[in-house]
Amino acid sequence: MAQQSNPQFFQKLIAIVRFATALIGIITTSQLIPAHSVGAELTPDVVFRKYRNAIVRIEVFLGGASLGVGTGFFISKSGELATNLHVVRPHLAHPRSTIEIKTADGRIFKSVSFGACGDSRGIDLCLLKVKYKPSVILPVEDHETTPGESIVTIGHPRGLDFSISKGIVSAVRKHPSGWREIQTDAAISPGNSGGPIINDHGQVIGIVYQYERDGQNLNFGIHSSEAARLLQESVTYRDVAPARTYLSERAGQLDQALITAISNRLSSPLSPQLRWTKTTLGKESIFVLLPALIQNCERMDESDATLASVCQSVGGEWSVTIQRRARSLSKRLALFNGSRLVEPKPLAVIERLETEGRAPASNLDWFQSVPSRANCSALSRHRGFFGAAHSLCHFDTANDTEPGAASASIWIDAGRSFYGVNVWTADPARLPLAREIAKLIVSSADSRADVVQPRTPSSAPPARYSISSPTSLLRTANGLAVLPKENLDTFKDDRQTLFILERPETTEPSRMERDVRELTKKVAEHLGLRVNASELSRWPLDSFEFDGGRNGLWGNLLTRDQKSRQVLLQVSSRYEKDSTFYIVKVSLLDGSQVDRLYDSYRTMLRSFRRIKSPSS
Repeated sequence: MAQQSNPQFFQKLIAIVRFATALIGIITTSQLIPAHSVGAELTPDVVFRKYRNAIVRIEVFLGGASLGVGTGFFISKSGELATNLHVVRPHLAHPRSTIEIKTADGRIFKSVSFGACGDSRGIDLCLLKVKYKPSVILPVEDHETTPGESIVTIGHPRGLDFSISKGIVSAVRKHPSGWREIQTDAAISPGNSGGPIINDHGQVIGIVYQYERDGQNLNFGIHSSEAARLLQESVTYRDVAPARTYLSERAGQLDQALITAISNRLSSPLSPQLRWTKTTLGKESIFVLLPALIQNCERMDESDATLASVCQSVGGEWSVTIQRRARSLSKRLALFNGSRLVEPKPLAVIERLETEGRAPASNLDWFQSVPSRANCSALSRHRGFFGAAHSLCHFDTANDTEPGAASASIWIDAGRSFYGVNVWTADPARLPLAREIAKLIVSSADSRADVVQPRTPSSAPPARYSISSPTSLLRTANGLAVLPKENLDTFKDDRQTLFILERPETTEPSRMERDVRELTKKVAEHLGLRVNASELSRWPLDSFEFDGGRNGLWGNLLTRDQKSRQVLLQVSSRYEKDSTFYIVKVSLLDGSQVDRLYDSYRTMLRSFRRIKSPSS
């Protein structure tokens, strides 16, 4: 009986083994699929048909004229929407403006509530809410994003409703202000702002916020995780009037801290809210202090006779223009009895609306600039770039370039040249800060980096070295305590800080290693880096030789700052016949930068050389 039952037994056993093998294969395969790849891949046409009804058109009007078109999308069944702050800012800035939100099925909403909009970093996002339960939504979550994956974006480029464009994720980067951004090559134009960036699994991975005018298919979105974070803060949605008040009060609190930093700019060390920035006027270079929130500077000449540099904040909430043009005035500014009349002019939006056949029929005053009289004064003595100036005038302008905006300006009469400094803000409540920034630019401006930076105390010995470094690295003050006989120089820009310490004596390698670790510890504590003593004691340092056989040590340490941003510490030391040099370079990193910075740092070390005196 047992022998007759064997074939059936083995057949059942084989079936069980096959089933187990298949099950293991399924489990193993599912473990190899990334979490964001679960589900069928969708073609662009399927994504468009499936999610078109989640997209809305946002338009702001004043006096019947359109101030601009943008995009938004539903993120919840309760009618919450995500878009860019700059899309709805004209409605928040101008009390007589109106807003329309149009859905894909033609419904129009004119009553909108505002949730979290922007943050202390200046992120260009805003959450809205309308009384509507959408049939389709695009939730915002922290989805994994990989360079090379296919994406589409849906929006209204140049007012062309519900247009789709496709591309790939070119890169995922860390914005200097601290948020994650997505670089994409998908076609984007004005009107796409606030639209979703959707991957081929139907997930929102970003929100369009910026395109590069001078770059080919170089466009950017804010990572969806940032919108998800704002959504957690939006426990309160306000009608437009209280929202204006709330946002103005919040901006005022942030501005006061920055005004205090400007007032204390001569103290040491320089506030992280301010930074030295290089601007250009033709062949002239001007170094000025600017708030760190104003980041992007480029040359914007109007003609050979009118030269300009323009710097902007993310989202365009702030704009700084420094201009030089030929002097056409017959008299000095300060001779106009202490004031000068500035003529109003039609805003640029009028010309655009007339071209489109949509110019406002009435209330044209809303589309005129409203400058104040310029308060002028003579200058008897002035340092820095504007040292040749003999008079200047201050004035403000309401409705500067667009309704509801404002600016603070300073005219500078310098003989044959006439300079203008204009600080523009989209929020007129921030005009006090704009005035302080304009004065800061004029008072700090200089043509040489070594002049505009705080000087080394006269008691300190002169630097006896030269070093090849990026021109953006400017000498600045530091708060590190060193021995009386040591000379410590600090150079920095917005991404890196370089400490160079000179000791007027030869240091043997055995003591050099201890000193390197001690200086690195001081630098880490000074900058608030997450480096502890035990970590430094285990830190490997390599020895090397400079040209001429002089010995030194060098090493690298990857750590993080208090904001959990990746930071690279690179150190080196070398000793001369009668002196020792220590170098500590601290760089704020994107992940892809590590290897490249190692290479550039080695090159920098090799370029470091002692400057010999004539007698030697």
